[in-house]
Amino acid sequence: MKSLSALVLCVVLVNEAMGASNLLVNSNFEGDFKGNWYCHGCTLTRIKGGVGGSYAAQVTKRTSRLATLRQDVAVSGGGNMHFKTQVKLLNAIDNVKGHCVESYAYITRKSGSGSMTRFGRMFNIFPSSGWVEIGGDFEVPTDVAKVTVVVVNDNQRLNYVADNAELVKLPASHYWKNAANTRINQFRKGSITVKYDLSSKYDPRKVEVKVSQTRHDFGFGFAVKAPRMYSTSAVDKNYQKFIYSLSNTVTITNALKWRFMESVEGKPSFYVVDKAMEQIKAHNVSVRGHCLAWAKTDRIPSWLSGKSPSQVQAHVQRRVKYLSQHYKGQFSQYDVNNENLHGFWYESKTSDVSFTENMIKWMHNQDPNVELCMNDYNVVAKGMFTAAYKRQAKLAIDRNVPVSCLGVQAHYDGKTLPNPAATLKRLDELASTGLKIWITEMDFKAKDMAMRAQGYDDNLRLFFSHPAVAGIIMWAPWNLDNGNKPCALVEGNNFVYNQAGTRVKNLIKYGWMTRQSLVPTSRTQSISFPGFYGGYEVKVSYAGKVVSTGNFYIAKGKTASYTVRLT
Repeated sequence: MKSLSALVLCVVLVNEAMGASNLLVNSNFEGDFKGNWYCHGCTLTRIKGGVGGSYAAQVTKRTSRLATLRQDVAVSGGGNMHFKTQVKLLNAIDNVKGHCVESYAYITRKSGSGSMTRFGRMFNIFPSSGWVEIGGDFEVPTDVAKVTVVVVNDNQRLNYVADNAELVKLPASHYWKNAANTRINQFRKGSITVKYDLSSKYDPRKVEVKVSQTRHDFGFGFAVKAPRMYSTSAVDKNYQKFIYSLSNTVTITNALKWRFMESVEGKPSFYVVDKAMEQIKAHNVSVRGHCLAWAKTDRIPSWLSGKSPSQVQAHVQRRVKYLSQHYKGQFSQYDVNNENLHGFWYESKTSDVSFTENMIKWMHNQDPNVELCMNDYNVVAKGMFTAAYKRQAKLAIDRNVPVSCLGVQAHYDGKTLPNPAATLKRLDELASTGLKIWITEMDFKAKDMAMRAQGYDDNLRLFFSHPAVAGIIMWAPWNLDNGNKPCALVEGNNFVYNQAGTRVKNLIKYGWMTRQSLVPTSRTQSISFPGFYGGYEVKVSYAGKVVSTGNFYIAKGKTASYTVRLT
């Protein structure tokens, strides 16, 4: 294992009430270090040139990998905590192409036993990177006695400067569901007004207006196998019926991926995707393009691995060109270089750290109307790469890269239910980039059906309640098409909803859709009510007989009105 130099904050937890305020004293290093910061096995100097203020903390002359900057803080017991600080590396190490910076928490219980958890990781940090925000969230038990938060890098000879440190206790989650439901009503509904213009021959007491939502504005849907979407077999017809019943957006799982679409160099095959797209679009369902490229070594086309750097670039540009020409205007989004936090094949092969950003630019130039997304994992379901993903997005934005959204893979192992405080904090961190968030791959694996149902319910409610989230795609919903993984929502060839699937259906199709039956009391009345954003059907009846129908749409952040005119 590589030796790790470390910045350590020693936090002693005591029985005190805590809010979400910063628990660190002199957190921006503007004041004297006496009584707050001190160095263990290193030299601590307050220097000019902080991030926002005038000063920062410089750490040099380490005597060991755990030579540390510390502060002891009295806080309360268990729960979720979030730590972050700005760090700048001061010196370069020969023959190193970029450093890995990680965040750890050493947790000591009152019994004296201890454990260590890693909660943040970031690659490709250089002295030239300047100030970098590092950190993440972690959970502490109720019987904790001390927590030491450690930020490490992969070479103990590196000196650094630190500034703007923050340690907060995340709000308790006891009543998170009530708060989520309140946010849903706040962020997912707009005002709908039905106006009446009735002539004198109509008794308003006999006029009934039924307003029924038929479509969500928010994106809901599933990952789909392309051949099943155009197959005419009885089973696949059931598959399609299930998909369309709850979806306004889908993701084709494999057929668009480069190594499948172009398994033979220079001979891309569009047939499977074309056939699927034809049927999906006929049902007024949008399609996410997954994906232009995949960043991991074992996910590239086999024929691409032996190419020269210039040939790799030429092939990627060719891939961009044929996708944009063949499917221009058909996909709502593209995941451009999938899982680029975890894989760097294209950057390594071409020695171009901006290669993925260039991919995004190339695609935007060819198809300027399609939304272009990053897509990665362990950024919300787990928080290991939340800060790294946030940094990656901000760097792209600062360089005028036309990225439209952050794709979040949210695969849950089902060992515990989702942690509301941690989930919302991670979403907040990503939302601070200003980009919309799509939950592009969500599932909850649990053999215990009650737990699976609760896991899906909790996740959907948390994601739908966050204002930055624009859509949720659920992965592997059918047990006979997912290797029988314990995350299915429907089972068997008849697609029978299990307990988890019923919970999902009840939320999407009933709980989060608006239906109103209105009877006016006068001929020129206006009736307003809050309704979920999306498409609506209106049926007007007089004395029990339908006399007119209509439709309207209320987009996110807008209001809508519909006039009932009977003359």
